[in-house]
Amino acid sequence: MRALVLALACAAATAGCTVLTSFDQPVEQGAQCGDGVDNDGNGLMDCQEASCADACERCGDGHPDDGEQCDDGNQDDTDGCLTGCVLARCGDGHVQAGVETCDDGNGDNGDACPDGVGGTCVDAFCGDSFVELGVEECDDGNGEPGDGCEPGTCVATCGGGIAADGRAYDPSTGHCYLGFAETLDVITANDVCMELGGYLAVPDDVGEDTLIRAAAPASASLGLADGDLDGGYGFRLVTGDLPASYLNFSSGQPDEPLDALICVSYDGDLPTWQDNDCATGRPYVCELEPQPCGDLVVQPGEECDDGNAADGDGCDASCADEDECALGTDNCDLHATCFNQPWAPQQPGFTCECDSGYVGDGVTCTPSVVAFTPLPPATISGGMTDCTTAFGQAGHKLEVAPGGVLYALMLCGGGDVYVTESGDAGQSWSSPTVLASGADEATVVGVQPGRTVVAMALTTGEVAVRQTLDGGATWEPAQTVTTDVAGGSGVAAAVSGGEVLIGVTSTAGTLVVHRATAADLSSFASVDTVTSVFGKLLIDPQAPGNVWAVADTPDFQLALSTDDGASFGVAHAPTSGGQAYSDWALRGGGRIYVTGDAPEVDIIQVTTPDVATAVTGLANAAPQSRTITADGAGHAIVAQAGLSGGVDVIRLPAGASVFDVPVTVEAVGDYPSIVSLPGGGLVAVSYTVAGEIRFAIVDPATSPPAALGLIHRWSFETGFADDAYGFADGTLFNGAAIVGGRLILDGVDDYLRTSPIDATIGARTLVAWVAVDNLAQRGGGVLTLEDPTPANDIFDAIVYGEGFAGEWFVGSDFGQRSNSAPVGVAETATTPTLVMLAYAYQPDGTITTYRDGVVYKAAFAPGPMQTYGAGVADVLIGVRHDDAILSTGTPTGTDPYLAGQVEDARIYDHALSLAEIQALVSAGPNGL
Repeated sequence: MRALVLALACAAATAGCTVLTSFDQPVEQGAQCGDGVDNDGNGLMDCQEASCADACERCGDGHPDDGEQCDDGNQDDTDGCLTGCVLARCGDGHVQAGVETCDDGNGDNGDACPDGVGGTCVDAFCGDSFVELGVEECDDGNGEPGDGCEPGTCVATCGGGIAADGRAYDPSTGHCYLGFAETLDVITANDVCMELGGYLAVPDDVGEDTLIRAAAPASASLGLADGDLDGGYGFRLVTGDLPASYLNFSSGQPDEPLDALICVSYDGDLPTWQDNDCATGRPYVCELEPQPCGDLVVQPGEECDDGNAADGDGCDASCADEDECALGTDNCDLHATCFNQPWAPQQPGFTCECDSGYVGDGVTCTPSVVAFTPLPPATISGGMTDCTTAFGQAGHKLEVAPGGVLYALMLCGGGDVYVTESGDAGQSWSSPTVLASGADEATVVGVQPGRTVVAMALTTGEVAVRQTLDGGATWEPAQTVTTDVAGGSGVAAAVSGGEVLIGVTSTAGTLVVHRATAADLSSFASVDTVTSVFGKLLIDPQAPGNVWAVADTPDFQLALSTDDGASFGVAHAPTSGGQAYSDWALRGGGRIYVTGDAPEVDIIQVTTPDVATAVTGLANAAPQSRTITADGAGHAIVAQAGLSGGVDVIRLPAGASVFDVPVTVEAVGDYPSIVSLPGGGLVAVSYTVAGEIRFAIVDPATSPPAALGLIHRWSFETGFADDAYGFADGTLFNGAAIVGGRLILDGVDDYLRTSPIDATIGARTLVAWVAVDNLAQRGGGVLTLEDPTPANDIFDAIVYGEGFAGEWFVGSDFGQRSNSAPVGVAETATTPTLVMLAYAYQPDGTITTYRDGVVYKAAFAPGPMQTYGAGVADVLIGVRHDDAILSTGTPTGTDPYLAGQVEDARIYDHALSLAEIQALVSAGPNGL
C-alpha cells in the first residue's frame, strides 16, 4: 500500500518533486528511476534526485512541459498534437482529421498530395496552384481563361510541362510568358530562359508590358540592361544587344550611377520599372516565341512535330496530323482494320485490329481456328415448318467460311430464300434471315472472314447476289449479276484470287462465269466456258489461280482457267462419264469427284481431264438427293437420302475403289447438303425433315458407338412381335397389326403384351421410336414395364399426353415416379413422323427423359427406383398399364390407349448416357 501512495505522490509532484517522507527500506532489485520507490536506499524519494527529475516530466502525461509544443495525453496522431508532443502540421506524414485529406510526408508539392512549403495537404486538384506532375501541364490557381493555363483542365496554352509560378499568353503573337519566383542574377536567369527555348522577357509596348506583369512575381527581372557607360542611360536587350523600343520606368528611375552596368526589373508590385544591380538575385520572366514547324517541339497551333518537312509520315510539312489509314501508308494486314490515332513522338499514328475471324497483332493476321466436334442432329430453321433444302440443283447449300462461320441456306414459305449462321461450330444458330422472295436455286460461298456471298436464281428471271460483311449480322442489298438464265438450271459460286465467280447456265446452254472483285459486286465481267445443264465451279487449292468450270449435259464437261476465272481453255468431255443432277468436289490429291442420280462416284484426275473412272457400290437414293464434298486428304464423302428416307454419309478414301461403311446421320430426312470441315476429317450435313431443316456434324470414317446392354427389343421388321434379344415375345390384341415394319395401334383397344421377362430389371432405359396419329389424345402408353400381380400392381411407362396435353409424360403407378410439372415442349408432327424417346432410370431413383437425343425432362428424383422381378413382370406396347384391360384383353372403358405407330421398342439394362442416346438417334430404329 505504501508504494502505491508514494507513486501517486510522485505523480502529483511533477512540478517540483518535493520530499514527502523518507525511507529506510532496502534497495528494491530491478526498480527504475521515477517509480516512486527509494531504490538506492539513501532516504530520498527518487523523483527528488536530480538524476530522476525528467522521469517525472514526460511527453504524454497530459501536461505541456518545457521543450514540448503540446501534450494532450493520447497516442492519436490524427489530432492537433502528435505523439511526440509537437503540433501537427502539413507535411508531418499524418492526416489531421477534419483539416487535411492527405499527408504523405514527402514535402513534394508536385504529387497527388501537396505537402511541401506552402502546401495544403488537400488532395491535388486543378486550381490549387500546384502543378501535379504527369497529370497537369500547369496550375496558376486563378481560374482565369486565356492566361496560358486553362482553368478546369490545367492544360497549358503555352509552356506545357514547365512548372512556372506565373503564366500569360498572347494569342495574337503566340508569345508565352513564364514567371519564376526563384532569385537568380540576370545572366543566369537569361541562361535558364534560353534552355527553355526563350529569353528574358522584353516588353515592346504597353500591351505586352501588361501581359508580362500578369505573369511576373514582384520585382522580377526583365531582359533589358544599360551597357552604355559613357555618361548616359542606353537600355538594350540582354539578348541580341538591340535598343529597347519601349520604356516604363517609375518616377525617379533609373537612378543607378551612370558609369555602372545596370539592369531592369519591375518596381516591387508596381506595374512600372526600376533599375538595379545586374548581379543581384531576383525573380524573372521568360518569353517564349512560337517555334517553326520541324523543331521536334509541338508548339501552339501545331498538332504534331516530327522534326522534318516531309508529308506522308504521320505528321505533314505544316505540322498537321495525318490520317495514315486514309492515306494508305499504314502497315496493317489485309485482313485488319486501321484506326487513326492522335500523333505522339516515336509512336505510330494508327493502330491495327484483325477483322472478325482472324487473330494476330493487326500487322499480321491469320484465320482463327474453330474447333469442330461431332454434333447430333438439331433443328436450325427457327420454328418454321414449311422449309426444304430441295432447290433446283442438289449441292452447296451449306458452307464453312474462312474464320469458321457456318452458313446454311433453306427455301421456306413456298419459295423464299433464308440463311442462318453459326459462329460457334454449329452449337447454336441465328434466327433465319430472308434474302429473297421467289427463287428456284441458291448457293453460298465464303470470301473471307466476315464476308460471305449468296447467289440466287430468282423466279423473275435474273441471278442476283447478296453479301454480308459482318458474319451474317446484316446483308447488303441485292446486286443483279445477269438476266440471261436458262429456266430450271442451277447457279454456282466460287472465290479465286479475290474475285467472286458466279456460274450460270445461259439460255444458249453454256455455263457462263460472271466475275467481279469481292469489294465491288455491282459490275460483273462474263466469259463462256462449257455446255451445261447443271454446272459448278471448283477451286484447286494446290494450284492457286486454277478454276475448273464443270457441268453435266448429262455428259461431263470440264474447262480450266489458270487466271482466276478471267478466261477458260478448251472443254474436255471425259469418256465413260456422265450423270444427271450432278454435284462436284475438288480439295486435295488432284482428284475431281462427281456424283449424281447414279449410285456411283466418278473420279477425274486434273492431269487427265478426258478420262473418268467410276467407283460403284452406293445404295440407291431418292432423285436429286445425293451430294458430295472432299477433304484436305483427298477423300470423297457422299451424303444421300435413301429411297425410304434417312440420311447417310459414305466416305470413299483417297485412291480406294470401295466405299466405307455408311454412317447414318438420322433415320429420317431428305435432300442433304454436305461440306467438309477444316481439321479432323469431320463433315457437316444439312437436310430436310418434315418441313424443318436439320443439321449435324459427323465423322464419316467411323460409325457412332453402339449402346451396350440391350436386353429386350421388338423391331417388327419380320412382321412378328418377337423379342430379338430376350424371351419376352409379344402377342397382339384386338386390331393391333404389324405393317411395313411398324406396329399399328388404333387408340381404341389395340395393344401388345409380352410374356413375363426372364431376368429381373433394376436400372434401365426404355427406348421407343413412335409416331402419333392424334396430337390431342391423352394417356396413351408407348412402352410400359409392369408387375401386374395384385400384390404389387406397379408400372413405369412412356406415356403421351397424360399429365400435360401434347407432352411426353413419365407414367407410373399412382404417379409415384411421375413428373409433376410440364416440360413446355409439345409435339407438332403426326404420323408418319417418328420421334425417338428414351427414359433413363438411375439406381438412386433419378429419372431423365430424352427426345431425339436432346434432354426433354431434366433429371429429377421422385422416389426410389422400382425393380421388376423375373417371371412376374411383363411389357405392354400401346396401352398405359394392366388396370385398363381384363385378362382376356377386353378394355375396361378407360381411354389409355395409343393411336399411332411404333417402329422399334427396346429396354437396356442401365441408364444410358446422353452420348449413347445420341448414338442411337444417329443410327435410327434400324441400327444399334
